[in-house]
Amino acid sequence: MSAPVLVKIGGELLLDEAGRRRLCVALREVVSSGRPLAVVHGGGPQISALSKRLGLVPEMVAGRRVTGEATMQVVAMALAGDVATALLAAALAEGLPAVSMSASSGGLVRAVRRPPRRVRVPVPDRPGSAPGLEERTVDYGLVADVQRVDPSLVRTLWSGGFVPLLSSVVCDSVGQRLNLNADALASSLARVLGVRDLVLLTATAGILARVDEPASTIARLTDADALAWLASGRISGGMIAKMEEALAALASGVPRVHVIPLADTGAIAACLDPARAHPGTLLVAGEDTRS
Repeated sequence: MSAPVLVKIGGELLLDEAGRRRLCVALREVVSSGRPLAVVHGGGPQISALSKRLGLVPEMVAGRRVTGEATMQVVAMALAGDVATALLAAALAEGLPAVSMSASSGGLVRAVRRPPRRVRVPVPDRPGSAPGLEERTVDYGLVADVQRVDPSLVRTLWSGGFVPLLSSVVCDSVGQRLNLNADALASSLARVLGVRDLVLLTATAGILARVDEPASTIARLTDADALAWLASGRISGGMIAKMEEALAALASGVPRVHVIPLADTGAIAACLDPARAHPGTLLVAGEDTRS
């Protein structure tokens, strides 16, 4: 079997039907190349929008959502409900043999509730002082950490020619639903599935040296470079979680992580082909030889 590919899709790319259809055309191109494909999708903007409609105020700390009981219900409705079914509909319409499910289906992911943890957060600007970071202890609520992954279900689907579409609603050993960060799910799956290319699709041009300047996209980062950028505080917002999970995937043996925009339907195929110009940022462990 050819080396499998795992694609993680940010929820901002799934807001309208045209975007979902364009994405599925790009995914179909990967499947046509003969490489097994699994897809993890987020739904952050959809969760936040539904929360506000229901009178809840979304709370984000260091790029991750604080999830109380009410927010967990919204996560399940938006992510495993509306977003998942809309993506599945687009996939089927574009001829992609897709199967939609939550990441705990078939025992794929067993999770535990995350304990309170120390995180680095930006310090508000104060007159006469430079912005910086400080550590805080944060209880994220019903947020998950991955305990173990059993890839049997995904491999069974691959053997039948199917493409799993996975939402990151998971549960623990006593049946409590938990909200797992989609980037964390993607990196955990990549490790156990033997993935050599983890593709993180975003609405930005890649990893940016300056947040508001798409032209400042960094073409390539080693794991050491990425660690230095995180430590310096130059990475902010939702990109923190993305960079952390990219580093976790690299550390576990995934050779390459691609952070790219869906500029056109050939973008995913382009980042997987070393002979073509890379459309975003390539992160590698040490000096990858593109084997």
